[in-house]
Amino acid sequence: MSGKKTLLCLFISLTIIVLSGSAAGIASSIKAQSNPDRNLVLLLHSGLASCQNARVKYIIWTEDSSSQKEIENVLQSSGLLWNKAVLSDFANRTAYQYSAELEINQDQESDVLNTYEVLNLRLSSRETKVYLEESVDQEIDIQRYFKMNIVSIIQQTDIPSLYALSGYTWGSGQGIKAGKDTINIQAVTRKSGDNGGRTVLALPALLEEV
Repeated sequence: MSGKKTLLCLFISLTIIVLSGSAAGIASSIKAQSNPDRNLVLLLHSGLASCQNARVKYIIWTEDSSSQKEIENVLQSSGLLWNKAVLSDFANRTAYQYSAELEINQDQESDVLNTYEVLNLRLSSRETKVYLEESVDQEIDIQRYFKMNIVSIIQQTDIPSLYALSGYTWGSGQGIKAGKDTINIQAVTRKSGDNGGRTVLALPALLEEV
């Protein structure tokens, strides 16, 4: 993860494009190919959030330049608007990041998880990773959230303004390495004065700082 964050921080060129397409293509694939873990509930369905809406971000990250066409063909059938960033660092390493953001309500959460599962199925490889982030403007008891979803806590950070958990739960993908550990889910909750704070849930991990 540290290499990806370094590449994000030290980029010297940035290109943005927009990819869009019909929602029908990926929606039909969801039923045919996806088998999401129905025991995993996202933030709005957890009963721990009092807000009605959440922000969702999908991120596709690859350092394999030859995979761009394949990725873009899949994303064009997703029904989402995608930004493509071409990132280069001072060591001349290049990465390609595709991202799509939207606001959802509770009724749309199952579609979010399905789309993430399909993108993972179609795109994940040694060189290409798929990430999902869901955030709400509220401090949530993430330890209770992990217990609800039968997540084994592997790492935790507790400082005055921030509490973070990393863990592993069966049925949510093979995960990624975090030091010597393997994780496939992270949650971070941050207090922010009187405005209720902020909580971010990430699969398999946060790619960027909260």
